[in-house]
Amino acid sequence: MTERVTAFIIDGDEDSRSATTEILSQFAGMTVAGTAKNYSSGYEGILKLKPTLVLIDLDIDLPQAFQVMEKMLEAVPGLSIFAISRDSSSDIILRAMRSGASDFLPRPIKPRDIFNSLKKIGSLASSPSGGEANAHGKAILCFSPKGGTGNTSIATNLAVSLHLATNKQVVLVDLDLEGGDAGIFLNLKPKYTISDVTANISRLDAVFLRGVLAKHASGIYLLGEPKTIEEAISVTPNDARAVINLLKKMFSYVVVDSAGSFNEMNLAAFDVSDLIVAVGVMSLPSIKSLQKSLTVFSRLDMGGKVKLVVNRYLKRGDISIKDAEKTLGYDCFWDIPNDFNSVITSINRGQPLPVLFPNSEISKSYRDFAAKVEHYFAGRPK
Repeated sequence: MTERVTAFIIDGDEDSRSATTEILSQFAGMTVAGTAKNYSSGYEGILKLKPTLVLIDLDIDLPQAFQVMEKMLEAVPGLSIFAISRDSSSDIILRAMRSGASDFLPRPIKPRDIFNSLKKIGSLASSPSGGEANAHGKAILCFSPKGGTGNTSIATNLAVSLHLATNKQVVLVDLDLEGGDAGIFLNLKPKYTISDVTANISRLDAVFLRGVLAKHASGIYLLGEPKTIEEAISVTPNDARAVINLLKKMFSYVVVDSAGSFNEMNLAAFDVSDLIVAVGVMSLPSIKSLQKSLTVFSRLDMGGKVKLVVNRYLKRGDISIKDAEKTLGYDCFWDIPNDFNSVITSINRGQPLPVLFPNSEISKSYRDFAAKVEHYFAGRPK
């Protein structure tokens, strides 16, 4: 505990109040200053005791709970609120966060949930059992300076392949804010998007963020692009940085599908990414664009984390990978074979290649690509 925390519990269930008090007493530096069974007496107690943390039961009266949360925050500056409910749907979590909750705890409350919530608000330095925080995941940003080279296809199929190959948690972020199509490639229509997250950036935490992610049948998660241009404009580079950094704490892999420019949004995303996949095809316009981009990455001192990936590669094409490597001064990290029919069918059906055509050559290539990425981060050559 970095400092003493005084907690106040508002819970309509007497047994639950007692159980929560018992859980909080396990944390060194934590004092339960008081409890209440309803909002009116709870609000009075909070005005009198000025606690640093309130745990509030939303199930007593949902609309009233949100109103009293906003009143508490006005009355006690710096107050942290943990909302508690049996209903852990995205709607409830989002409404709680918009009303000022620092975190959301589903019933029945578990000691580990409270521990994690205290870690998020910076009130806990270590677990009562000596546990450690999760290691950070890795962010892989897919970037193509030339349109039409299949950047979204690479990002989507790599994300799915990473999950299937490693059985680790993977999230795909569509950072092409005005023209993103990741949802189409996965046949997902997310209820919430990145703009819903960034509109509540001051309350951003893992519970809130996970509550607004869409889950695909393959097992990966998606944070989709804004639904309107106006919402896209509202997302700032600092917002993108904060979202990616938090997702890295929640997932083993964060795959980012980006727009093809060196705008401020992408620069922020480049900075917090651990691997930048520069996507191109073996055509002169694409190679020319890659050459310019690789020069910029070098000037930004990011060249070391940029890896060249060739999409739609034809071994008997006019330009070979060796030709491109010589021109660009970069070795090819991976190449994806050309399979137009499978790819277009995959896109039109909204099913990733590894799911729709698991035994195809292109799906095998993606599995091997994912394995190479895994080995890359492990520091082992393959």
